[in-house]
Amino acid sequence: MLIETNVTLYKCEHCKKTYRIKHYATKHESTCFKNPQNDRPCFHCRYLDKETVETDGPYSTIEYKVFVCKAKDINMYPPKCETKSNALDFGERNEPMPKTCEIYDKEQNETDEIISKILIGETK
Repeated sequence: MLIETNVTLYKCEHCKKTYRIKHYATKHESTCFKNPQNDRPCFHCRYLDKETVETDGPYSTIEYKVFVCKAKDINMYPPKCETKSNALDFGERNEPMPKTCEIYDKEQNETDEIISKILIGETK
């Protein structure tokens, strides 16, 4: 016999992932990659690179993959690590990814100018 039940589901507004418990849905939304508040220019920048860092653990060497900004020569951590407070501590060389970046904005403006000149027909 088929038994019909009603279940309340909570859905992420950004990626449509569903949860049965509201707390977990809310927690997910704050770190969701498709959430516009978590988008950083660093993710689209050519200077962002991933590097492997090795540290000595209690029993063996532990490898971590970290984001590095080649233009500023610093390690960066994404908004998800900032929200969860689990960013690796590298001292002064470790910063959260900024919401705006003067290096990315400058290059983006230059690229936009070149594209608009090509579209208009003002090539050199």
